[in-house]
Amino acid sequence: CLAKKSAPIRHSANFQTRSKAATIPEAWELAYKLADAGEYKLDKDSEERAGYPIFMAENSCYSRICDLGCRMEIMKADGTSVNFWIEPQETTVEEPAHYGNELTETIKAKTENFSKISYFKKFVLSLSSIVDTSTKPRGN
Repeated sequence: CLAKKSAPIRHSANFQTRSKAATIPEAWELAYKLADAGEYKLDKDSEERAGYPIFMAENSCYSRICDLGCRMEIMKADGTSVNFWIEPQETTVEEPAHYGNELTETIKAKTENFSKISYFKKFVLSLSSIVDTSTKPRGN
């Protein structure tokens, strides 16, 4: 039997660097610094298949930035990838852990298909529904 030989695996090409970001804007800033140079735009076909936004470089189909809600993954044309988490800093006792009605209303106003929103947005909306229902009187 003639088995087809596969190409040798180059472990260095699959190396992942781990970092952290505290905010969404900080995460995008870090993503642009780590990604291959160039302009990126949303790849709607890939987003539909994956279920999360994937931004592809206009000059290379191998360079991508994936927004997974709580983390970002950057794939480069050379085969390397960078994966980092978005971990908000812990709140203090004086600072309540909420995102506010303004953010909730913005998400609701700008979202057409709620089944395709990021996990962060789902989290914010779930917090607002908990707050909304906790202030209503309970029925019998």
